[in-house]
Amino acid sequence: MPQEIRKHDTQQHEISVYLPRFERFSREVLGPGQYASAQPLPVSAWLVEGSERHDAPLPSSADAAAQPYRPVEPGWAWGPKWATCWFRVVGELPPGDRDRLAIRFSSGTEATVWSNGAPVRGLDVNRDEVPIREALAPDGASIDLRVEASCNHPWGVVAFDWDHAEDHRRWTGPTPGRLEHCELVRIDDGVRALLRAYDFARLLLGELAPASPRAAQLYHALTLATELIDDADVSRTAGRAVEPLHAALAVEPDGAAPIVHAVGHAHIDTAWLWTIRETRRKVIRSWTNALRLLERNDAFTFACSQTQQYAWLKDDAPAVFEQISARVGEGRWEPFGGMWVEPDCSVPSGEALIRQVLHADRWWRSQFADRGAQRVLFLPDTFGFPATLPGIMRACGLDTFITNKLSWNQFNTMPDTDFVWRGIDGSEVLAHQTPGGDYNATLTPKELRKNTDNLRGAEHRRPVDAEAACAPAEVLQPFGFGDGGGGATERMLDDAHLARACAGVPRTELSSVGAFVERLHAQADRSPPPTWAGELYLELHRGTLTTHAWLKAMNRRAEEALRVAEMVAQHRPSAQHEADLDRAWKLLLLNQFHDILPGSSIGPVYTEARAQLDEAIDTAERITGTGDAVLNPASTPRGGVIETGDGSIVFVEPIRPLAAVRPVATTPSQPVVASDRSLENAHVRVELDVAGRIAALHDKRSGRNLASGALGELVLLEDRPMMWDAWDIDRYSEDKVVWRQDSPVEIERVTEHELRAELRCSFAVGEKSRVTRTVRLDADSPRVDLITEVDWHETHRLLRMLFPAAVRTERVGYDVGIGHIERPAHRNTAWDRARFEVSAHRWMSAHEHGAGLAILNTGTYGCGAAANAEACTMHVSLLRSPVHPDPGADRGTNRFVHSLLPHDGGLRAVTAEAEALNRPLRHVAGETPAPFVIETAGSAACEIAACKAAADDPSRRVVRVFEVAGGRGSCSVRSANPIRRAALADALERPIDGEDLAIDDNTIEFRVEPFSIRTVLIEPA
Repeated sequence: MPQEIRKHDTQQHEISVYLPRFERFSREVLGPGQYASAQPLPVSAWLVEGSERHDAPLPSSADAAAQPYRPVEPGWAWGPKWATCWFRVVGELPPGDRDRLAIRFSSGTEATVWSNGAPVRGLDVNRDEVPIREALAPDGASIDLRVEASCNHPWGVVAFDWDHAEDHRRWTGPTPGRLEHCELVRIDDGVRALLRAYDFARLLLGELAPASPRAAQLYHALTLATELIDDADVSRTAGRAVEPLHAALAVEPDGAAPIVHAVGHAHIDTAWLWTIRETRRKVIRSWTNALRLLERNDAFTFACSQTQQYAWLKDDAPAVFEQISARVGEGRWEPFGGMWVEPDCSVPSGEALIRQVLHADRWWRSQFADRGAQRVLFLPDTFGFPATLPGIMRACGLDTFITNKLSWNQFNTMPDTDFVWRGIDGSEVLAHQTPGGDYNATLTPKELRKNTDNLRGAEHRRPVDAEAACAPAEVLQPFGFGDGGGGATERMLDDAHLARACAGVPRTELSSVGAFVERLHAQADRSPPPTWAGELYLELHRGTLTTHAWLKAMNRRAEEALRVAEMVAQHRPSAQHEADLDRAWKLLLLNQFHDILPGSSIGPVYTEARAQLDEAIDTAERITGTGDAVLNPASTPRGGVIETGDGSIVFVEPIRPLAAVRPVATTPSQPVVASDRSLENAHVRVELDVAGRIAALHDKRSGRNLASGALGELVLLEDRPMMWDAWDIDRYSEDKVVWRQDSPVEIERVTEHELRAELRCSFAVGEKSRVTRTVRLDADSPRVDLITEVDWHETHRLLRMLFPAAVRTERVGYDVGIGHIERPAHRNTAWDRARFEVSAHRWMSAHEHGAGLAILNTGTYGCGAAANAEACTMHVSLLRSPVHPDPGADRGTNRFVHSLLPHDGGLRAVTAEAEALNRPLRHVAGETPAPFVIETAGSAACEIAACKAAADDPSRRVVRVFEVAGGRGSCSVRSANPIRRAALADALERPIDGEDLAIDDNTIEFRVEPFSIRTVLIEPA
């Protein structure tokens, strides 16, 4: 055997054998050695009675200071879960140097350190040191430390499947809190520096090929450092031992390695495995930690998103907010991210996503002036991104999109780290998928190397010159403990410095988001990245389109109620209305957070969400009022059947969009006719089978029966995801049908009127649930309404409704909030197979030339389609029944409304009927003319998304329209009142330069393009 091979084999064997030696030496010798001395400190506690209730008020630090405390010892167990306990540490300082003195304190939970009545830092499982200067009594000569501890860990009070059995026992017990230690320590800076370098070197060695020359360098340096350390006197020998480590770590990396922009971060889920009350405390802990690091390291910057959390902090800890404001002014703290919270993007309406940006922009600018200006949409943890988002971003002045979540894809890998993302309206933004794959990185060598290993798409770029061709990639790496917050640590900053020029990891720079984005755009100009057109579908967490179905329906109700209230408020303007609407919108935006609206939070989160959305809806309804006038909130003239105040029904003539009038009753062209199992009007005839399903749906216009099987059939699937219970629907679930609606039922005629007829049946589903199904048909309506009420008590089951349509197509249309997209109904590729469950807003449609069937809804989102040679079966997912993290998710009474709409294959009528279903005629207080009459010419169809007072000047009016048909044309807006000036504006209501509109007889006109967003700012005369 050649000597070189034997040498490499020997080296590889030695490194593999001795890696555990270095780990143990670090843990048993260097770790303890970083503390030159340690002495116990006495500690006492006050357990706040009743604080485990999520709605319980928590005492202030002043209240806590006045309470009696009782002595406790390390090892003391406390609780229950979610309880609050205040600890007090009082003692005398030893003589000598105080600079390196600290208190090591752990309550075994999350905690906030208070000093002289103000919060100064957070403690948790990742940090337990408090510098002595932060624990001094007002006299400056003794210790007086107070700690507010919450009985939860960073991820709530549960243990995950992969956690140790002891963690499961602890967090299912009555007192999971633990006073783990409380001691005064003196930190040895030399040993700590040695420990950090030693750990970085051994962890990097563990990531390298053992036979590589670089591994040999690190191995020899670690071996030498270990031999130079006297384990009986680590402090004395630390200086010599660190030298070979620093030398080995200072080997320049390959020039082709990417440049990592490391930016401090603390991702805090606004609610998830904890409630909003705990989030507010997490913000204080995490952000005071960041402030302390900013004081100690001039190169460190901190970036944090979610405006809502800033607003909470300003209320809860104004002194801390002032410190943050000062850092923002210096440019070292970046308020960024673009939106009020990091929302779900699949369920909120297009207008709601615009309001996320509008409210964030206004608040940040009001607090930080130009430092609050936004250009980046940062959504690291959101579960997929619709094709409308680039258009929304551009309309709101954002040009850069950053996420991490696409690295979670189940089947396919995104081909590019950097790309131009094009939306369905043609808008383009520069996008960056962070290759490190973790927005909570801790800057270990393993994590840093992911930025090289996961870098994608260099071969797809087209550099414009030789310099651009040789330029290394620039990547963003947010770092700091997150999800449950906490943020960066001193060790992470030390690791960033060690990685600054270290072969084996990419070149790492402590940077800022602003600096990275500037470099990203500059690199894109010199080396243009490829384009990705359409949605960024996440191949995971598909169940979040369905879980907690009631909340998704309630979210839509709130969106629609606020839209109407804003319209009505223009006729009765008041400062109180503006303030009430502002609060209501912010409650809605808050509950669109990406772990609330998707249904992936713990049960108490949904108790609060229901109350907050009730408040938002009640506010809107109070402003709208009720009476004997009828408002048409839709964008097209609407008439038809409407219920009166006494419960009777009448048929009214069409009412102009946005107008409220006393309705004129009239007679439909043909009454509804009902039999025991059929309904018929001028447009359709529907026939039920013995199981209560729609056996035939005859479209009288085309003369076709659009049912290829039983329309509206319910099926029950076994739903046991591999990992994420509330989040996921896995593909194999579709293969296991455990129940089907095919047994005979009793069908009764419950309403039989010339204007409305209804057939109803009731039957058991699964083991414990029951469904009541009503089929409704109104006079002159092209829709057949299915009203499904479910008393749901299943576990690990998925309830779906199937619609096998007798049309031949390979693609199905889906409403995406601002227009529509088509998705394949086949499974040709891995990308197609991954999209077995997708999102739709108000409708989905299977159609061919001349005929189609659309399924409309009032608040369900999870759906899909599969075609064969003769038909296309669409499905809608109604309910799930996960047990984690909320064992009660979806259980109870649920109500769904779906409509079957035959159509001619075009989608304009589908869009209009779906809007009318969600925005029906309604009673309001008093007649009012339509504030604006909107008409379109050409192939365009415009929907009135908002008609409201301007955010910064309520005397001006804003009209926002979405083009929803994919056509081009002109849109004219005629005001009921004289117009002094009108201009096109961006979605943040800022006039676009040079875009003043001509006014002719109080009418303005502007162009619209396919799926475009147009905002018009109008100043009344």
